[in-house]
Amino acid sequence: MSDEDKKITGELPTAKPVKPEKQNPPILPREDKAECYVYIGANRLTDGLKCNTVYRGYPKELVEQAVTKYASISRLFVPVEQLSKAREEVRRKGTPLYLAWAEMEKEV
Repeated sequence: MSDEDKKITGELPTAKPVKPEKQNPPILPREDKAECYVYIGANRLTDGLKCNTVYRGYPKELVEQAVTKYASISRLFVPVEQLSKAREEVRRKGTPLYLAWAEMEKEV
């Protein structure tokens, strides 16, 4: 094969790897991802409790303070993913969430 034929049929240059322009954000370890919780009990503003308040992460300190006054209050902090199911249970008599909610209501 002549040099002229090599120019015409020439070999394709090897492809260089393409670097993505934008780097993906780092994936955080599971414990760094905060799950959101919603309080679905009665308003107790003196205790810092307001219905439908969303908390990033479980409000451990708030629950520990309130448990001294309201024994079942910890049940009324539910993960956002379970909110619709928890609201149904609050309305259904006899469920643990209903009983916890009723305890909060009678404390008025």
